Amino acid sequence: MASTTRRARGPVTRFRTLLVLALAGLFAVTACSGGSSSSSGGAKSGTLQLWLGGVLTTSTPGSAYRNWVDNVITRFQSKYPGTKVDVTLLPADNDQLAAKVESAFASHSVPDVMMLYSGAYTTVYQQGLMHLNSLINSTPGFYKSYSGWNLSCEKLNCKGGSGVILGVPADLDGFFLFYNKKLFAKAGLAKAPATWSQLLADCHTLKSKGILPMSYGDAEGYTTVNFLDENLASYITQPQLNAILSGHQKLTDPSVVSALDKVSQLRTAGCAQSNASTVDQLNATPQFAAGKSAMVEMYPGLIPAFEKGIGASNLGVAEIPGTGSLGTSLAGNSGDNWVIPAQSSDPKAAWNFIKVASDAASAKLWLTDVGLPTTNIAASGNITDPVMKFVATDLNKSGNLELLDSVLPNGVALYMYKDLNLFFAGRMSAQAVMSATQAQLSTAQAQGS
Repeated sequence: MASTTRRARGPVTRFRTLLVLALAGLFAVTACSGGSSSSSGGAKSGTLQLWLGGVLTTSTPGSAYRNWVDNVITRFQSKYPGTKVDVTLLPADNDQLAAKVESAFASHSVPDVMMLYSGAYTTVYQQGLMHLNSLINSTPGFYKSYSGWNLSCEKLNCKGGSGVILGVPADLDGFFLFYNKKLFAKAGLAKAPATWSQLLADCHTLKSKGILPMSYGDAEGYTTVNFLDENLASYITQPQLNAILSGHQKLTDPSVVSALDKVSQLRTAGCAQSNASTVDQLNATPQFAAGKSAMVEMYPGLIPAFEKGIGASNLGVAEIPGTGSLGTSLAGNSGDNWVIPAQSSDPKAAWNFIKVASDAASAKLWLTDVGLPTTNIAASGNITDPVMKFVATDLNKSGNLELLDSVLPNGVALYMYKDLNLFFAGRMSAQAVMSATQAQLSTAQAQGS
């Protein structure tokens, strides 16, 4: 089964898997909503098999991520005595991750519970996953206690809880403009740019003071797609994005092309460093954390690293200014979720683990140990760090546009990333990128993928 890697999003290499071929043929099981369980809530074998994908692939012993995992396990075992939890880290290299997960489903040798990236990275396995509706409905108030559900459901639409629910979202994902207040002040700039034209003007001002305006790593096309994702929210609404996904609207529409075309101005206006198109995304962010550039586009998971690097008091955050008629708006959705394979040896124990991993205590630690906004609404309301509070509040708002490359068929996103790298390097036009991507999307839609 062919696969490749997707964009990096964290303090270590965090790639999403692209499954180019459909996985439906791998599954000889049908997703179900129930199963036998032990009376104690522990795994029937006495051991709960836990596989960690998504952001938690890097939960190595001693890491902050592993501290979070260990805390959840300790609390789970305290609440449900007699159950051992066996942790397997899925490979950070997602070619290997995909092979392991695909092999598990094909051989019916699945774990009891897994974390996976949300969206297409969950729904691609949906024929081998339990439907969680009955478990959620039997847990009073559970659905309404969390945000970011849609990318954990069949057809990326939970229908307010009545759709087929395949996972429980753990965190929220979007992209923001982080800036160094100290360097801004050195250049005579009092605040983050609120408009695109001001962003370009600030780049000019910073350069005139000998300050690199922005760290931009685009060797994989990842930074450009993040800017596209966010700028697109100022051009189209969620119904329009749904129309693109259903084949009733095209990626070649002027609104989409314009949203991408504006991103090239970050190169032509000198915001990005000269080697931006050949630097990996994650090799560019340390430059900002070291105080050597004034701005960087990134997701919230790097907030702890940025605060440690330049000092919490020097870190500022803002929405990326939009250039479309809808004004600055946010694109974002869930990033990771918990799933239960249909052939879990004890789905009740798996569900009990998910409840502990998702509760307020775990969500509070998730904010500090993992550094991502949580979907737990109560925990989100108690954030004290001003930067994290800003991004969490934004991502929890209703009406945010879903990230384009989180909802496109996986193989389509692969083609788009490569072309976006060429685009930012000045070797391909926005129109050509969207035409090529639309051709791939039309083929995928015709094949029903």
